[in-house]
Amino acid sequence: MSATLVDHPLRNRLRPPGEPMRYRATITIDFEAGDEFEAQDEKAAIEAAFAASQLVRKSAQLDFRRRKPRARPRPGAPGLIIAAYADD
Repeated sequence: MSATLVDHPLRNRLRPPGEPMRYRATITIDFEAGDEFEAQDEKAAIEAAFAASQLVRKSAQLDFRRRKPRARPRPGAPGLIIAAYADD
């Protein structure tokens, strides 16, 4: 049995045959350093580990960004929500 989508909205959203699917993988490593020397040591260690990824995937990129400290603490997780259950 087979089915064919003719003039169906789903058919218009399907990827054309032969067109590659694209993905992006992101790895995030947050670290804190007491001073610039400690930050350079951490960066060097991450760069050394990243070199292995570049052997496998030449297009891999590594980027370092300095994060600003938060002005306010991050809000806490919401409390446990318990709703009464009534069996109709």
